[in-house]
Amino acid sequence: MRSKIFIDGDDHLALTITHLLRRREYAQVFNACSDLRDIGGADLVILTSDIDDDTSHRLAERAPDAIVVVAGEGEARCCTALLRATSFPRQRIFGAGGVRAALRLRGALATAARVNLRDTTGLVVGGGERGWVPVASTITIAGVAADPTEALAAMDQEDPQDPGGFVATATAVCEIADAVMLDQHRVLPCVAGCQGEYGLEGHFTGVPVKVGRVGIEQIIEIELTPEERAAL
Repeated sequence: MRSKIFIDGDDHLALTITHLLRRREYAQVFNACSDLRDIGGADLVILTSDIDDDTSHRLAERAPDAIVVVAGEGEARCCTALLRATSFPRQRIFGAGGVRAALRLRGALATAARVNLRDTTGLVVGGGERGWVPVASTITIAGVAADPTEALAAMDQEDPQDPGGFVATATAVCEIADAVMLDQHRVLPCVAGCQGEYGLEGHFTGVPVKVGRVGIEQIIEIELTPEERAAL
């Protein structure tokens, strides 16, 4: 039996995610706006906007084993509300914003250095009031430490070919979907619920995590500078 992905929303972001995921062959993909008739038995649920507690309860009843990925504004707030309303384990609720920020950082780095995106690495943390902060020790080109100054300047500029960043966000969600559905054990920066990690308790923030078929397999604690830690 094929796996099942359910995307809640009819906005441009939800439709873009749906379009990209339907190109994959590993799952059936359903899209709806606050209509959960097709959510039953979903392995992965993607939310592009806040949902109320009643909808969260129905999600938990109809897809009790689902992993829930939140994409868009207010990911930490939405994840916190979902955790409370569904009583799901924290490993199965997380946000995609960090993957999008890291992709933009790496894209800017690749453009500045005139190399392929695949030859760059870079993680980000935070995502709250301070925004996403790159982790300097993880920024490399072909394994060699790189100066991110030029890339950081370009990172916050809107891509004229992707107004609103819908394609970038959808691409980030698809990267997470691949990691989950194909059990890839990817290390990705996601908005995750910390319970003691990085000295945080009961707090959703952007940190590096290992993602596989069960959701978040591990929150990876790396050495941060004082500025990077402040972003958490």
